[in-house]
Amino acid sequence: MNISLIAIGLISILGQVALLRELNVSLYGVELIYLLALGIWLFWTAVGAVIGRRIHSPSLNQIAILFIFLGIAIPLDIAFIRYSRLLFGGVPGAYLTFFQQLTVAVISVLPAGLLSGLLFQWTTKIYITTGRTLAVAYAIESAGGLIGGLFSTLFIMWGLHNCSIALFCALISFIISIIILKGLNKSLLRWTSIVLVCIFLSLLWNVTFLDRWMTTWNHPNLLESNDSPYGRITVTKLHNQMSVFENDALAFETEGTDAEYFCHLTALQHHDPQDVLILGGGIEGIVSEIAKYKPDGYGNNSHPLLSG
Repeated sequence: MNISLIAIGLISILGQVALLRELNVSLYGVELIYLLALGIWLFWTAVGAVIGRRIHSPSLNQIAILFIFLGIAIPLDIAFIRYSRLLFGGVPGAYLTFFQQLTVAVISVLPAGLLSGLLFQWTTKIYITTGRTLAVAYAIESAGGLIGGLFSTLFIMWGLHNCSIALFCALISFIISIIILKGLNKSLLRWTSIVLVCIFLSLLWNVTFLDRWMTTWNHPNLLESNDSPYGRITVTKLHNQMSVFENDALAFETEGTDAEYFCHLTALQHHDPQDVLILGGGIEGIVSEIAKYKPDGYGNNSHPLLSG
C-alpha cells in the first residue's frame, strides 16, 4: 500500500495544479479562482473521506476501481473547463456570471477531489491492518504530495501543456491499479487498466494535436498556443489581423490604434521630440509610430535612442 499512498499524494497535487491553471485561463487570469478552487477541493476531499467511512473493509478491487476513475476524471475535467464558456453560453471575451464561474469550479473539482479523499480513506484502512499507524500513512501520502509538487514545478518550467500533465496523472493512476491487481492475471479490471494505459499513451503521444483541438473551441482562428510558467499565451489570426491573448484575455492585436493614441498624443506635447525612451510596447507598434517623428539616431542599425 506504500506505493498507493505515494501515488494518491502525487496525483492529488499534480492534478490540482493542472485543474487550477485551467480554471485560471477559463476565467481570464483572475487569480481569485485559486483561493476558491482550493477551498472547493478541500471540501470535496473531506466529503470523499466521510463517504469512505461507511465501508470498514475495502477490497483491493475497490481501490483499483477508484484509481481508474481518478485517472479518467482529471483529463475529462480539463476538457469540461475548456468547454465551460460554450456550455454556459458565454459571450467571447466576456466573463461568465459569478454563479456560473463558481458552478464551473465546483463541478470541475468535484470528481478528482471526491475520489482522492475516498482513495486516501480506503487505502489507509488497508494499510493500518498491517500494524502500521494512521500517522505513518499520512506521512507517506504527504511525501507523495511533495513529489507531485516537484513534478509540477519541473513540468511548468519545461513548458508542458496542462493537457500533458493531466494525461500523466491518468497514466500514473492506471499503472497503480495494474500494480495493485498484479496477482490477478485474468482480472477484467487489470486488463481494463492495461487497455487504458495504451489509449492514454497514444493520447499523450498526440497531445499537441489534442491540446490544439480543445483550444480551438474558444479560439477558432487559432495560430499558436502554449503554456508558460506565467500563464497561457494564445495567438490567433483572422485575415490580416493577429491577436495575442494572455490567459484568454486579449493583450493586444495588430490592427488596433492604441499605439497611435499613445505615441501621437504624447509626441505632440513637444515641438521637436528627438530623445525618445520606449520601455515596452514595441510589439504593439509603438516604435514604428514614434519613428514617424524621426528622432535622433533613428535609421542607424543600433537604434540607440529607441529601446523597446
